[in-house]
Amino acid sequence: MNLPSDPKEPFWLYTRLPMLEGMIKHFLDFPVLKRGKLWLLWTTGACILTALVLMIFSGIFMALAYSPTEANAFNSVEDIIRRLPSGWFLHLLHQGGVFALFVALYLHIGRGLWYGSYKIPRELTWISGWVLFCGFLAISFAGYCLPWGQLSYWAATVSRNALNVVPYPSGGLGAWLFGAASFEEPGNPSAATMSLQRLFIFHFSGALFMLLLVGFHILCVHGLGMRRTNPEAGQVGCCHRPSNEEKKQSKIGVCRSKSKCGQPNRRLPFYPYFVVNDAIGIVCILLVLFGCASFLPNFVSEPENLIPADPMRTPTNIHPPWYLAPFFAILRAVPSEAFGLVAVILVVFSLALLPWLDRSPKVEMSDRGMLKFIFITFIASFAGLCFAGLNPPSDTMLWLARGCLVWWLLYMYGIVPFFAWKERIAKRQEQLEEMEAFQ
Repeated sequence: MNLPSDPKEPFWLYTRLPMLEGMIKHFLDFPVLKRGKLWLLWTTGACILTALVLMIFSGIFMALAYSPTEANAFNSVEDIIRRLPSGWFLHLLHQGGVFALFVALYLHIGRGLWYGSYKIPRELTWISGWVLFCGFLAISFAGYCLPWGQLSYWAATVSRNALNVVPYPSGGLGAWLFGAASFEEPGNPSAATMSLQRLFIFHFSGALFMLLLVGFHILCVHGLGMRRTNPEAGQVGCCHRPSNEEKKQSKIGVCRSKSKCGQPNRRLPFYPYFVVNDAIGIVCILLVLFGCASFLPNFVSEPENLIPADPMRTPTNIHPPWYLAPFFAILRAVPSEAFGLVAVILVVFSLALLPWLDRSPKVEMSDRGMLKFIFITFIASFAGLCFAGLNPPSDTMLWLARGCLVWWLLYMYGIVPFFAWKERIAKRQEQLEEMEAFQ
C-alpha cells in the first residue's frame, strides 16, 4: 500500500537538478519597472522570441521538402506551397514571421535608444543585441535568396558584387562567401547550386545559433535589469533589492518604500504582473500571423519573385525586402561600390559604438532637451532610407537616400557625442556648485 505523498515535498526535478529551482525562482521574481501607457512596446522582446521559434518550427518542416539546387530550388518551393499538406500555410507563416520579427526588432531597438538601454553597465547587453540584429539581417537575406525567383536571384547577385569589393585571394569576399564569382561561370555549371547550398546551410544552422544568442541576451538582461533610470546611483535605477522581511511587509511582493538610492521603488515581480503583458503581446502577434496567412496570403509576398530566376531578364525594380531596404538604398546612393560598402559598415557599427559615443550622465531621451527632438528626425532618416530603397532609382530617391545617410552619420558620430560632452560638463559644474555650497 502506497502512503500518501507529502504535499511539502519539493518538485521531483528540483531534487535531481537543484539549480533549476533557483533559475525558475529568479525568472519569476525578477524585478521589473512599472510600465506606463506604452506597455505594449515592452512586449517586443517576447514577440521577437515567439516569431523566431515559429519560424524555426515551420522552417524545419519546409526544409524536409526543399532542394537547394539551381534546377529544383524554385520548383521545390512551388511544391511545398501547392502539394505538401498545409505547406501553403507553413510557407506563409514563415514569410509573415520574418515580417513580424523585424517590426518587433526595430521597435525594440528604437525603445532601447529612447530609454538609454546601452548605458553603463549594460554595454554587453547592448552588444549582444546588436550581434542578434546583424545575425537576423544576414539569415533573413539568405532565406530570401533560397526560393531562387527573379528578385532572389538578383538580390544575391547585387550583394555578391558589393562584397567582391573586399579583396580576397579567390577573387573577392563575395566570391568566397557564395562559392563562385558568378552564378553562370563558364565551365562550372554548378556555381549557382553551390551558392544555394551554402545559403541554405547558413540559413538553417544560423537560425538555431540565433536561438542560443537570444538566451545569452536574456541572461544579460536578467543580470543587470532592463534599464537604468537613476544615474546618481551608478547602478540600476531603484537599485534596492528588498529583503525577505520587506517582501513580507509588501502586498505585491516587492518593497515599495524609499530605496537606498533615494527613489521610490517602482518595481514589480515579473510573475504574474508582466507575464500577462507579454502573453497579450504574444497572442496579438499570433493572431496577426495566422490571420494574414489565412485571409491575406499576398500581404508579404512579391509577385516578381513568383517568376523563376532568369539571368537574361533584369526586373524593372530590383529591391530587397523592406527590412533590408535602408542598406540597399545606401549602396545605391554612393557612386563608388567601395565607399558604399564603407557607408553601410559605418551605419551598422554606429549602433554598436553607441555606448561609447554617448557618455552622457543622462539616460532617457525625454530628459535630454533638444536632443529628443533631433532623435525624432534621426528615426525619420531611417524611414527615408527604407522608402528610397523600396522605390525605383530616380534623382529624387537618390538625393533622399544621400540626405538621410548624411544625417544618420552626423547624428551618431557628431550630434550625440557633442550633446554628451555638453551634459558631462554641465554635470561637473553642478557637482562643483554643490560642493562649494556644502563647504
